Order: sequence, then C-alpha cells, then structure tokens
Amino acid sequence: GGGGGGAGPEGFAKRLRAALDELDPLVPIVDLRPLGDTVVGARGTQRFTMRLAVLFAVVALGIGGVGVYGVMAYAVAKRRGEFGVRLALGARPGSVVGLVVRQGGILAAVGLGLGAVAALGVTTLLRNQLYGVTSTDLVSYLVAVPVLGLAALLACWLPARRATRVSPLEALRSD
Repeated sequence: GGGGGGAGPEGFAKRLRAALDELDPLVPIVDLRPLGDTVVGARGTQRFTMRLAVLFAVVALGIGGVGVYGVMAYAVAKRRGEFGVRLALGARPGSVVGLVVRQGGILAAVGLGLGAVAALGVTTLLRNQLYGVTSTDLVSYLVAVPVLGLAALLACWLPARRATRVSPLEALRSD
C-alpha cells in the first residue's frame, strides 16, 4: 500500500527503524538497506574487474590470431612459387591446404604447449587473485587450449586457401 506501514521495501524499512528506535533511540541508523543490495554493491568491483579481464582476453585472442595470420600469410607468400609448381605437377588444392595447415598446426601446438607450461608458472604466482580457481584448474586449460588452437588453425587455414588460388604459370613467372 501507499501508507507508512506498507508491505514494500520502504514500509519494511520504516517498521524496522521504528522497532530499533523502541529498543534504543540513541543508536544512529545510517544506511539501512536489504542485504542483497549490500552484497551486490560489494561485488561490483569484482564484477567490473572480471568483465575487464574478459575484454582484455578477447582482445589478446584477436591480436594473437592476427599475428599468426600475418606470419602464415608471409610464409605462404614466400613459398608461392613452390605451391605453383606443386599445383602444376598435379597436386590437389586440398593437399596444399593440408600442407600449410599442418605446418602451422605444428607451430601452434608447440606454442600451446609452451604457453600451458608458462600459464602454470604464472597462475601459481597469481593464485591469491584467482578466487575459487587453483593454479592447476583443469577446466580452464580444457577450455583455453582448444579455443586458442582453433583460432590458430583458422589463422593458418585462410592463407592456405589463398595458396591454392596461385596460378602455376604466374607463380613460375614471378620467380
């Protein structure tokens, strides 16, 4: 209702204030609000920090993917003549894609392995910042490694597809 003793949060706060005033009118009541609001307010900084960390992780994944793409695109461009000869001698485009993706996948696997070892070392240093997560949290690794691996393979696949579009005649002329 609209009165002072209604069933809403304001009415409850007024009744609680009245009850506390009855017990001891000299005790000041500064900030009377529901516990849920207090908990949400206290976790606001953590929530912001986590959202910021996720944003930085997504940006880092994008930058890493662009970097792998750049390296693979450069490597494919340097081997353009080789791919042209392979295609001229009858190699199927799928085998050329497989060759480039396989070579990039090996590099990505080595990088993921070294990165996982480095992550184990860093998370032991940061374990007090990771609430509820241990330095050897298997779920984190089981999610991160495939996501990073797929990003690396996608970054390898795009230049590999470009390698199959090399005209054998143009590739031989350019060398």
